[in-house]
Amino acid sequence: MTYKLKLSRWQQEFLSRFDDALVIAMTGISAGKTRVLAIWIVLQSLQKKELRSIMIAQTYRSLKLVLIKEIEEFCQLLNIKYTIHRSDFII
Repeated sequence: MTYKLKLSRWQQEFLSRFDDALVIAMTGISAGKTRVLAIWIVLQSLQKKELRSIMIAQTYRSLKLVLIKEIEEFCQLLNIKYTIHRSDFII
């Protein structure tokens, strides 16, 4: 099955940097950075099973209600099975 995501030019450019050893993204409000970062995290995790990453947000609320939510929505869209340990926020 093929999915066509609506992404801006800069979001597409960000996703194309798939093999960078380190990625640091400072996200904000309504620019689309969090969404593309969530997509990138899921795609990286699928391809690199040994990958470990850390996600940090300005506030607990931002992490829980924004980044984690975006990751969950993308996984659900692609029917990817995942588990979230909410007490530790491990996906």
